[in-house]
Amino acid sequence: MQLDFEKTLQTLPRVSFLVSDSFFWWTVDSAAKFGFPRFVFYGFANFPMAVGKVVAENRLLEGPESDTELITVTQFPWIKITKRDFHESFRDSSADAAQHEAFEFNMRRVVATVRSFGMIVNSFYELEPVFTDYWNTECGPRAWCVKGQDKFRIIYFA
Repeated sequence: MQLDFEKTLQTLPRVSFLVSDSFFWWTVDSAAKFGFPRFVFYGFANFPMAVGKVVAENRLLEGPESDTELITVTQFPWIKITKRDFHESFRDSSADAAQHEAFEFNMRRVVATVRSFGMIVNSFYELEPVFTDYWNTECGPRAWCVKGQDKFRIIYFA
């Protein structure tokens, strides 16, 4: 798919930037190859991004707790999670082959997101300012909401 995508890019007039879904992790390499920034689009809100990052960084899913025991999310102590709230591929990279492939795919998405110029998130800033601000000050790359005061604006120049 990447090869066909890059062949198509060569036929276009000058591209200023690319917005691609997070599942197309390889587009960050294509954008770099052709010299323009890639924005990654996430169809879900900043809440799962911020909570997921905290959970991963603090290895909250690796403890001896049962799958249903409540675990406090470190930076957001009012939020409690369980291991069951996360897909198995986020919990254990050493399980069966299918889970390992899912883990590897998720890691490619994460690395590509970090390498991207920014994120466009399908959310209102006013709906989740705590999580948007946390992401933009502690995580990155910068997230712009498609709606609200901090929305992403695309400006076209002729």
